[in-house]
Amino acid sequence: MADGSLIPRQVVFVPPHLVPHSELLASLGAQLDQDGWVTTAMAGATTVPGVWVAGNVANPRAQVITAAGEGSAAAIAINADLVDEDVRAAVDQVGEGLVTNPA
Repeated sequence: MADGSLIPRQVVFVPPHLVPHSELLASLGAQLDQDGWVTTAMAGATTVPGVWVAGNVANPRAQVITAAGEGSAAAIAINADLVDEDVRAAVDQVGEGLVTNPA
């Protein structure tokens, strides 16, 4: 102890000190919560368009299996976003007369 006294123990539990390493994401403009963790919408989307996160960069409690699940959800969301972008671009091209409808 601080005063030099000893207290015999067989086990001591020390909680982890979780520290977010969100500097890169913050430099991109991602919103952080009051503790410095990246805030996300569903499936890991950050406040920066086109940037998703998974695991303990946004969820301090995420262990390997949770992080893997979040990574899978983010990958599905990224794919859906890319497909949506392709569809929007194709619709815009048809609307501008750059592509004709074969039907």
